[in-house]
Amino acid sequence: MKTRSLLILLLISSIVSAQNRQDSVTSIPFVLTNHNNISVEAIFNTSDTAHLMFHLAVGGVSTITNSSKKLASIKWNVTDTVGSWGGNSLSQMSANNTVQIGSLQFDSILVAENMHSGHETDGKFGPNLFKSHFIEINFDELNINLYNSLPLFIEEYEVIPLLVENGLYFIEAKIKIENELINNRYLLHSGYSAALLFDDEFAVNNLLNKKLPLLSESELKDSFGNILKTKKSEVDSFNVGAISFSNLPISFFEGAIGRQKMSVLGMDILKRFNLLLDLENKKLYLKKSRLFDDGYIR
Repeated sequence: MKTRSLLILLLISSIVSAQNRQDSVTSIPFVLTNHNNISVEAIFNTSDTAHLMFHLAVGGVSTITNSSKKLASIKWNVTDTVGSWGGNSLSQMSANNTVQIGSLQFDSILVAENMHSGHETDGKFGPNLFKSHFIEINFDELNINLYNSLPLFIEEYEVIPLLVENGLYFIEAKIKIENELINNRYLLHSGYSAALLFDDEFAVNNLLNKKLPLLSESELKDSFGNILKTKKSEVDSFNVGAISFSNLPISFFEGAIGRQKMSVLGMDILKRFNLLLDLENKKLYLKKSRLFDDGYIR
């Protein structure tokens, strides 16, 4: 009888523990814009409301020049040189701000000013604000969910290594070019609306200009207005873990070799998964979202 009672108590304790793990979550709603940007409402210094793009490839908080004019509580008192895709530019900054995102408030935040952000957003912020949590980007519910411990549902997800370098997050994936599977490392970049952008060295070494059909050419502006010409094509297949994409649109830059040093995996792929980042243990968990079969941006 004592053994049975002990088992019941252990079972109840296990259920309560599991419920507590599941309940230890902070949810932050976001809007997925028509340009594949994750837009989150933020309040600066308890008075100015802005819409910031959640950007996996930035480390701080910034606003754009056009929006800064309406954010009266931000006082620009620092000037510094900031690097971007197209080169270095001067940026004004503001020290010691508070930023409220969802129910969370962050103090003593340095805000930088850029020229550009994602469409329909006033600036951007990165995952470093949430670094003490497990960060889920759920495109089914349109929430960023922050967990204190690894949630139980993660057993349904595929896990792949997350490579961390200088505060940036990468994964390895394979593309197929002329029946050859080629491994490459890709920066997770939720500020890039399209699918894949290849670094200059990879594009040259694998003769993308010759082996892939040229579908179109366009211009891309970085955060400070520098113009970069891009060529657009597509690859037969692209594999992330055990999941494969076919006829995937890709881009690569035309111009000086070595300027684009990283291949980029953008939102036209990221949104097709519900993602959970375990930054401490360098793991990325992913599962197909409701957007997996949507058409690509071309």
